[in-house]
Amino acid sequence: MRITGLYAAIAGGALVAALVVVLATRKGKETPAPTPPPAAPTAPTDDRAKLLEDARRLETEGKGEEALAAYRELLRRDPSSKDATDAVSRLEAGVAAHAEQEKKAKDVEAHLAAARAAALEGDDAKVVAESEAALAIDAQNAEGAVLKTGAEERLAAATKKTADQAAKKAEIAKKKAKPTAPPKVASVPAPAPARPVEAAVAPTPTPGTGTIRISFDSPISQGYVMVRLNDKEIFQKAFDFGKKNARGRVEGSTAVPSGRGEFKVWVIASDRSVNEYKVVPATVPGGESRTLALELDAARHLNVNLK
Repeated sequence: MRITGLYAAIAGGALVAALVVVLATRKGKETPAPTPPPAAPTAPTDDRAKLLEDARRLETEGKGEEALAAYRELLRRDPSSKDATDAVSRLEAGVAAHAEQEKKAKDVEAHLAAARAAALEGDDAKVVAESEAALAIDAQNAEGAVLKTGAEERLAAATKKTADQAAKKAEIAKKKAKPTAPPKVASVPAPAPARPVEAAVAPTPTPGTGTIRISFDSPISQGYVMVRLNDKEIFQKAFDFGKKNARGRVEGSTAVPSGRGEFKVWVIASDRSVNEYKVVPATVPGGESRTLALELDAARHLNVNLK
């Protein structure tokens, strides 16, 4: 029995050894699986053509700002793109022109609104000033022309009415005055003929006009100035010194009747930051020149002095 068990153990061990040898042999003969090649990198999607197409479509649809943004993005991705470069230059100019046109339209409407309000208040001089400021920006504005013409006609009618009333009062006063009887002259001997003498030279009459020079050192870059003397316009000028100049000078001169009078002065900024009106009584000397100095103080209030 012991011998039989021994044989069995030996046989089992031999079988296990043979199995190990077979497995080892098979393992040595197996070919290892090949390593898969690395995946090719995905090429970045080039959507510049699509971006150009969208930008052109937006421009065709009239969406200028959106088209400009698309062209700028295309130019950022491809700085050498001539299509994008040309389109950006073209659209930037168009957008700037549109913005300027909108600003002018707002300025014109602001002046027209002020003219309408002045017409309701019966201030025809201000109606003329505001409508002329609107026409200085847009010379073809129909409403501004109508407002100005109507106000000027009313001012002329009022002036004529005042003159007619003054003439009528003078005529009435003349008729009421009692005629004075001519004094009785006693007869006197005829005087001896007088020796002829040289005629006295008549004194030179005082000139009936003077010269007014208007001078306005403007701290605003764009606006309108108008001056009236006794409700007659003697100076008006719209000015625009450009965006680069913060200030400039508005000047002019004109001949006016001498004597006492009343200056009415308007200074109006196109953006309505200044809208000043001043009435100044003054005497214009005959045959002389004076300067009507217009100044805006720190609070943007108008000061007028005849120097």
